[in-house]
Amino acid sequence: MLFSFATGTGVIAPDTAKPLVVVVALTMALTPLLMLVFDRVVRPRVGTRERPPYDEVHGGNPVIIAGFGRFGQICARLLTIEGIGMTVLEADSDQVELLRKFGRKVYYGDASRYDLLHAAGADSAKLLIIAIDKPEKVLELVHTVRKHWPHLKLLARANQRLDAYDLLEAGVDHVYRETFDSALRMGVDALVLLGRRAHQAHRVAQRFRRQDEAFMRELAGKHRDENFVALVRERNAEIEAVLKQDRVEGQEGRPDHGWDAAPLIDEVGGSER
Repeated sequence: MLFSFATGTGVIAPDTAKPLVVVVALTMALTPLLMLVFDRVVRPRVGTRERPPYDEVHGGNPVIIAGFGRFGQICARLLTIEGIGMTVLEADSDQVELLRKFGRKVYYGDASRYDLLHAAGADSAKLLIIAIDKPEKVLELVHTVRKHWPHLKLLARANQRLDAYDLLEAGVDHVYRETFDSALRMGVDALVLLGRRAHQAHRVAQRFRRQDEAFMRELAGKHRDENFVALVRERNAEIEAVLKQDRVEGQEGRPDHGWDAAPLIDEVGGSER
């Protein structure tokens, strides 16, 4: 009615009024659907419910695990099998609620907070496993621990290589890149499927791991430099050259030590992944 009146009085031209009518009609039709999507999809994820108070934490175990998603849970299962006690902190209240349904003892709390770490037993614990998936929160936690509990040995998850550089620069010796081992295992399987012998593929993976980890330590602290890209390209070429030379030596019949005790110990005992 409003558009008809405006058109009749010459306020709006007929050609302008037609698309406006269509827009209004579509808006009226879509609004209920959008409200339904908001209520069922958006609100449960980012709703306005208040954050529950953090749990009262009781520690005393030799291991503290910060973050209990898919990464932290795998670590915890190995420790549980070996009968090692752990105190678990998780900052996602929904995740805590879900885990408790499966019988997991998990405390709801932000592990980067001094008071919660203290209550979790940081004074007497031996290890802190940082399995949080937010790089900035991981670094915050590392700085807190280094300041107040320098005796704690840190094992930290890194989402990507740049995060690993930051952690090494912050003084974390045991850094584990999230996808590195899986990618390496896939590469080994690919080589075997393409006709390489299993021990040869394993040897290549061993050598690549050692070279890459040494390379990563060297670049920690340099990844913000202007010549970083050039340095990466140079070191990548060096790694490829070393591995290719190793392959040539293997083809020439030289001894293959890929399954010897020392290389295997180096692989299992490596500090970064």
